[in-house]
Order: sequence, then C-alpha cells, then structure tokens
Amino acid sequence: MAQLPTKDEAAELAVEAMGIASYDPDLAWFRNASLGEPVMVRTVSGEPSYWLVPVQRGVQTGGFVRVMSNGTVGAIGQLGGGPDRSGSGRTTVTGIDAAEAARRAGELLAEGERASEPMFVHDGPPGREAWLITTFVAGSAARWIFLTPGFHYERRAFESLDTQLE
Repeated sequence: MAQLPTKDEAAELAVEAMGIASYDPDLAWFRNASLGEPVMVRTVSGEPSYWLVPVQRGVQTGGFVRVMSNGTVGAIGQLGGGPDRSGSGRTTVTGIDAAEAARRAGELLAEGERASEPMFVHDGPPGREAWLITTFVAGSAARWIFLTPGFHYERRAFESLDTQLE
C-alpha cells in the first residue's frame, strides 16, 4: 500500500492482527474482544497520519491496533491494568472523547481567547496521542493545548516539539 489505507482497509488489517494477537498469552484479553470503528490520527498540521483501531469488550476499550500509513500494523497494545484490562475504564480508544476535550480546553481559555474544534493527533512520534485544540486571540492562532485522559500540556501554536527535551 503506497498511500494511507482507507478506514475499511485499516479495519481489515486490524482483524488480521487480532487473529495473530489472540495466540499471545500476554494479550489474552483480546481473545473474546471485537474491533471498534477506526479513529484517524493526524499530524499537528492536520494531515492524516495513521489509524487507531479500538479493541473492545462491550463498551469497554481495553486495547488498540495502530495501522500505519504504509498499511502495516505498527503496534498492538493493551490499555489499563491487570490481565482482564479492568483498570482501563475507557469507553473510547482516545481515552476521552472530543466533547470532553473541548470542555476541558474551555476551562483553560483566557478572556478573549476562543478554541478550535478538537482534532486527534500524534504530537511527535506515533503513540504520543492527544486531542489538539488551537486557541485564537483576535483571529490569530495563539497556542496549542494538548489534552489526554490524565493531563494537558501546551505550547505556542505552530511551535515545533522540542524532542531534545523529551
């Protein structure tokens, strides 16, 4: 695959990966799980980058399959603690949904600042995923707020990630 797989292709690749993962004793939770709808992960500039496919049991999301832009599976992982993934408590592979990200970002806005719609991104390498909110002051982009289930961080809008400090 020379270009980013479609959502359906990502789901098919995740099904194949799940079949292999089900034999791994460390991924036993995957055996009776199903796949949810793939979520597009973008770069901070908004370009489509890869898919994150949730692994679910009922409403609980306990794992993921990361389908890369070249059509390979980049990672299969579990979320939460314990062999039954009961510590996850997640209902979405993104940890929080877009509405919750927008609500949390709203609490961080200064007077006169407005926020963009949330966009799910990777900030730097694949796997460093968060909701990105761009804030605007007087019509100009001011800062980027990155929100995850446990914390937030921010920097000036369009400022490169300093990987030397990470």
